[in-house]
Amino acid sequence: MALITVKNKEVYTEGEEPGYDRSVVYYNKNTELWLTLHTILQEEWDELENSHMGVLYRFTKLKFNWASNVVRSMLTMQVACKKKYEIWNVVGVQPLHFSLNEFEHITGLNCEYKEAPTKPTTVDTDEMKDFWGKLGVNEKLGPSINNLLAACKWAGEWSREDRLRLGYLAIYAGFTSSTG
Repeated sequence: MALITVKNKEVYTEGEEPGYDRSVVYYNKNTELWLTLHTILQEEWDELENSHMGVLYRFTKLKFNWASNVVRSMLTMQVACKKKYEIWNVVGVQPLHFSLNEFEHITGLNCEYKEAPTKPTTVDTDEMKDFWGKLGVNEKLGPSINNLLAACKWAGEWSREDRLRLGYLAIYAGFTSSTG
């Protein structure tokens, strides 16, 4: 029988762990954020919901009882491995293995092999600096959920591309940020 370790270090036998009393919607402000976005971005909403990032929004429609920490782990907790054709993620205490082909088919991400750069680089284009300026946040820190909610008030005047950026950012932030 598999054992499950929870945050407070109690150990439960699989199938006998206590039920969740709150869902991911309780721990995040994503419900308020997404309702606001749905109102502001009516023309773009179908595109956002049917995108690869939209799967995160669709989780809430299924009423999963997950804490945001579990979703954050799924998105960010990768184990370094020597085999370049494998991806190992950690979900809780359980490692989860995907070949690159499986991961590509599940996520829709491009998983073609690339030579590892010596140092990952990002380019802050003028266009992206302008977008961060529209959000009214520090470029280095990025926005909080409260910043995104505030930006929804004036996003109606933005270009379609900037409204989509706000939508994608809000979907991601709504699931991975548990505080404003």
